[in-house]
Amino acid sequence: MGIVPAPGVQGAPWAAQPTPGQVPGGMTFGAHASLQPYRLNAWTGRVEGGFLPRESTEGRLGQFGVTELDVELEFSGLFMPGWLFSFTQIADSRWWDGPSDPGIDGVEDPPVEQVEGNGLPARVYRVGWDLELATINQGGYSAQLAFTPSMATDFDNGVDSDSWQFDGRAVIYYKYPGMTIALGAGYWDRVKDRVIPYAGVIFKPDAIWEWQLMFPQSRISVFLGNYGGNSSWMYTKAEYHVESYDMTVQRTHSGAAVRDQVEFEDYRLMMGFRSEALQYSSFIEAGWIFGREARFGGSTPGFDIADGFIGRAGISF
Repeated sequence: MGIVPAPGVQGAPWAAQPTPGQVPGGMTFGAHASLQPYRLNAWTGRVEGGFLPRESTEGRLGQFGVTELDVELEFSGLFMPGWLFSFTQIADSRWWDGPSDPGIDGVEDPPVEQVEGNGLPARVYRVGWDLELATINQGGYSAQLAFTPSMATDFDNGVDSDSWQFDGRAVIYYKYPGMTIALGAGYWDRVKDRVIPYAGVIFKPDAIWEWQLMFPQSRISVFLGNYGGNSSWMYTKAEYHVESYDMTVQRTHSGAAVRDQVEFEDYRLMMGFRSEALQYSSFIEAGWIFGREARFGGSTPGFDIADGFIGRAGISF
């Protein structure tokens, strides 16, 4: 077993050797745009959770809150000389608290057997696979190609074509002393399909600070030191985020339920702490989520969600 760092990875200052965990020294865009190394011929597990408390929405829809659980299991190995292959199994869950429309045109539902309207399901799922090919750094250059098919749905009334999503990305890295430049693009298969840049600069001016000025996720990190065998960092992170699901929408006043696809688009600004040990790493972060919009692919009207708090934590092993 060996560890191959992601493009741009720098070792932790004054860390005990070896340092197999991913450190804030580079970014490889994984299934959740998370930082990760390549642990050759071995499995790496990642479990992350998030909480977004209930916030107001438009009109009579009430409030909307989210609880998140993301699970990944990754295997990496040599594909051919100079190439690495990484296979990541993805299993995500979302618990939605609201929203629901209590009536139409100001007419409330009957007090007996009240029927919620335009209601989202209580839980949705995403199951997928991230398939990635990456080159080892040669002459300062490295590259990453990935394809991520997934199924995002509530598994109610079967699965249709909108349940499937096919994402992809391609990134080229060039490493200078103290700096890595990334240039690439990605395709996100959502309600509103997007081609986004996967690009930016990873700048390390000294042994303490690191600036990952990237899109769709940027991070500024400062090394805090080694404590009890762990290397620790504090960071600020900004992220552009979109996720989409195909599900059954409940209608108002006993109207027939319909299948529709919804996407949630937002921006996130967070601060956090990250700790690395020989085989384990963990993080905890919290901040503000804003610019939130729910958009539907069918006839269901979309709505905005108020800005609010977001907290996340996770562990890899």
